[in-house]
Amino acid sequence: MTPPRVVLVANPAAGHGRGEAALRAALAALGERGCAAEALRTEGPGDARRLAAEAARAGCSVLAALGGDGTLHEVVNGLVASRASSLPRLGVVPVGTGNDYAKMLHVPQGNPAAAAHLLLDGSPRPVDLGRLEGGNAGPEVFVNNVGLGFLAEANAGHERARALPGRLSYVAGGLLAFVRHRTPLLRLEVDGVPLEGRFFLVHVALGRFCGGGVDLVPEARHDDGRFALSVVGERTRLRAALEWPQLAAGRRLRDVARLSATHVRVHGPRGFLLHADGEVRRAPGGVLELRLLPGRLQVLHGP
Repeated sequence: MTPPRVVLVANPAAGHGRGEAALRAALAALGERGCAAEALRTEGPGDARRLAAEAARAGCSVLAALGGDGTLHEVVNGLVASRASSLPRLGVVPVGTGNDYAKMLHVPQGNPAAAAHLLLDGSPRPVDLGRLEGGNAGPEVFVNNVGLGFLAEANAGHERARALPGRLSYVAGGLLAFVRHRTPLLRLEVDGVPLEGRFFLVHVALGRFCGGGVDLVPEARHDDGRFALSVVGERTRLRAALEWPQLAAGRRLRDVARLSATHVRVHGPRGFLLHADGEVRRAPGGVLELRLLPGRLQVLHGP
């Protein structure tokens, strides 16, 4: 049987420079299976989106994101923006520090050769995407989650601490967020139902995990046609720190709303902070729209 045409969009700098070695291991594993995959290396922000769109339009059958969650976010946006007549199946070879989406797909961590085998053997399944409008990057899609409040500040802190190895960058980002956290007044409309207040965090999820394994919404499923939301009321820094382990494990606490929706609108102060799949954004006009795109992509899952 003729092997599929596989293209890897690879971030050589991912995982503190481990991306190039991971790419070589993935290409070797595919070559042993008779698959001469093509590698497209990124050099800076925006490259993964552009390269993914070009590969999709050129007609590859499998397109893989080799890198972290940021690389995956760009690749998915490139796929959707390509307007190719038939979108390739999406694969993931995780190399970054978080790899939250790969966890949910049961893709091996720290083993690029094993992850590459799933580009040939994985089970393709339709998954949902979200469309985000109102951010300073323009309209974009997200594959895992959007976060406001503490979550956005933690991701901004993680960006500042990227030089730290492994999960230390997430720990440092979280500590910075606890110190800097402010709770602006937000008005949410969740499938048209209003919810207003000052919230410690607002989490709109397709996937289950965020922030390197934080499990705020264990009920989230990336293929059920719904967003899963966690809306956590305002709390003091001390209370937030004490309750964080329970929140991060998905425990249901008082003044925490767990909701389900297909459309979310957020009104807040101009320029409020957010993240999309861990990519830090701002809302210049103070309004966000999040809409579900059910079954938009075929993604390769592990066993």
